[in-house]
Parts: sequence; C-alpha cells; structure tokens
Amino acid sequence: MSTTTLAPQVIRAGTLLDGSGAAPIYDGLVLIDDGRIAYAGPAADAPPAAHNATERIDAPDATLLPGLIETHVHLTFNARAAATVEAVIRQLETDDDWTIAIRAVQAAQACLGAGITTVRDCGGRGLVVLRLRDMIASGFINGPRILSPGMPITTTAGHCHWCGLEADSEQGVIVATRQMARAGADFIKVMATGGGMTRNSNITEPQYTVAELSAIRREATRLGRRVTAHSHAGKGQQNCLDAGMGMIEHCNWYTPDGWAFDEELMLQLVRAGTYIGITISGPQQAEARAETPWDALPQAQRERYETLREMKAMGTKIVIHSDAIAPITTYEDYPYSLVAAVRYGGFTPTEAIHACTGLAAQAIGIDDTVGTLAPGKIADLLLVAGDVSADIRAITRTRTVLRDGREVARGGWVKTTTSGVPV
Repeated sequence: MSTTTLAPQVIRAGTLLDGSGAAPIYDGLVLIDDGRIAYAGPAADAPPAAHNATERIDAPDATLLPGLIETHVHLTFNARAAATVEAVIRQLETDDDWTIAIRAVQAAQACLGAGITTVRDCGGRGLVVLRLRDMIASGFINGPRILSPGMPITTTAGHCHWCGLEADSEQGVIVATRQMARAGADFIKVMATGGGMTRNSNITEPQYTVAELSAIRREATRLGRRVTAHSHAGKGQQNCLDAGMGMIEHCNWYTPDGWAFDEELMLQLVRAGTYIGITISGPQQAEARAETPWDALPQAQRERYETLREMKAMGTKIVIHSDAIAPITTYEDYPYSLVAAVRYGGFTPTEAIHACTGLAAQAIGIDDTVGTLAPGKIADLLLVAGDVSADIRAITRTRTVLRDGREVARGGWVKTTTSGVPV
C-alpha cells in the first residue's frame, strides 16, 4: 500500500464492536494516526488528539468494527457466467492465466466491497493469486490483504488436482511444500480427504496417511509456514489430529452411510486447540437472506447446524468462512454466512463477528497486526448501517470500508486504485 503519511482521522459510531468477543461499546470512537489505530473505546474517554482530528465521520446510527477476515475462498474459481461446478472446473482447466487473473481481480474487489479487508485464498490454479497478492500489496490496485498457499497439495488425481500440484509419498509432499515456500506461499494447504468438486474423488476417505501429513507439517514449520488441511470426513479429521495439524477446513462428518458426528474425536480436537473453519456457503446464505424458518430447511441442513451447535457448545475454536466459488457462492455474499450462523447455528451477533475478526486473525497467524480494534494495529475498519450487536443483518449493509486507514470502498462500490478512482 502507499506510504504517504495520512492525517489523523476519527470515526465515531453508535455501536463499536472491537472484534475480541467483548460486549459492544455504545457511542464508541476510533482514532486513526497514519493508518494505525491510536485509540478505540468509549467516545467519552477519547484522548485530546481525537478532538483535534480534521477528518471525521460521525455515524450515530451505525456500527464500527474491524474489517472482516474471510479465511477460505478460491479467487481463481470465479466463473460467474458458468452454470455449474463442472463448468467452473472446465474453465480452470482450459482458460489461460491472463483470463483467470482478471477474474481473480474481480473476485478480490467483490470481497473488499463487502467489508472483507483480509482474505485467505485456499488454493488456485498455478501461482496467479500470489501475483495478485503482490500487486495489491504494492498499491497498484485496491483489494483486500491476501494470504495464499499458491497451489494446494493433493494426490495424483486427488481433489483439485487440476490446480497443478500433485504429490505422493512422504518425500513427494516434502518437495511440494518446499516448492510452494520457494514460490512465496503464505501458508501450506493440503487436501487430507477427497472433495465434492473433483470427479472420482472420495470425500469419505483420507488421501494422505498420518506420516505424509506429518511430513508436510514438519517441513512447513521448518520453513516458517502454517498448515491448514481440507477434510470432509471423520477419518480425515483423525489423521489431521494425529499429524498435529493446527487448523482443519470444513470439518464435515461424512461417512459412506451418511452424516455421523464423532463427539469424542471432536473433544480431542478441542483439547488440542485445533482451529476449525466451518463452511456456510451459497445455499445457506440464500436461506438466511430469505429468513427461511428452521422447519423449512432441508433435513441435511438442519443436521449440519445441529452439529455446529454441538461443536460450539464443546468450546471449539470456530472460524466462519464461505468457501466462495462462483457461481455456487459469490464473494460479496459472505456477510450472509454470519447471518446464517446467528439464525441457525447458535451464535450471538457478537460471537459471529468475533469468528470472522479477532478469532479468525488468531487462526491464520495475523492477530499481531489486524483482527481487533486495538492501539497499534492496522486500521482495517468496517462501518455498517444499524446496530450489528442487536441485529446481525446489519452486517450486510456496508457503508464504508477502510484498509490501512484509507477509504477503499463505500456502499459496496470499490475504488479501483489507491488514488481513489471509483469504478
């Protein structure tokens, strides 16, 4: 981002949620000094510098909170004109990198317009997203902060093999981990089980052994990277636990005979401190948007939400993501994942916000710089119309988005460059 010094700014809002999970502050204020938070708390306790700031936003009817952190999307899977998942895959397999890159730019800016200031891409074709990450970081175009693994590690013909990184055996996965580290990956992503987007992939069975997953974790740790593992089945979760994985994506409980939640295994994951990324995607977002009654939800959906409630009651460290891949789940609809978590998943509005701000930052290792409104942290802020602490649907009403203390979006419209040229 630009290194130009910014004048002190003040944003005062009727409600302030700091992202830590703490109770809301009514009549809250944030003072920003050169792109970082200098004060966040009750307006009545603000330091004298807050009264002297020349740039001010007063929003008594709005909520101020940290920019959202979406921990699982696929920016290159952005084929909005495609009618099916199969069509998305065909485009990924056949389109050139330039076309895919342009789609990824659009996806990233759609995230930003929805208040997502940090997005963790969980794997795409080639190294396109790593290059996009660097272009945004340089200030050439506006976009969310991006963390990317480059390509996910998968077995030969395994889930998402068409992204380009297939590896078999302990030595093979070590080499793949080194390749992504050399390419500049922020973290390592591994497909521990099969997945629904890949033909002939088995979602109920592991793709890698405990020894192979352990080899990835050890090598990634040596190279200063975290690891996250895609898993749709209890067998995959067990292997991840035994391999010492710090985070599991999806954490579904599929078996050949249907859904089977393993409470004992989940308790072991809780005791291990494993972060769990729960997917609330397009169909669930649509139900939340329509305010579909509980009894009208499909049985499979109710079963998943009941499991989510049980996991939450156990003390699981749950991060909410959408796994966005257009056309199934669009990037800008992520706020409705939070609405669904509250309406159906047993979260309070404050807990849902914590799951995509402070807790999400901890899960992906960036809580020293973003995720909560605290002095010294980067001023990634979201202002929405209404009181989110009382009505989670207010999170869908974006007014202003700041990244590094600069306004980058207003009312869902993204400024395409750091010079402020609007779309």
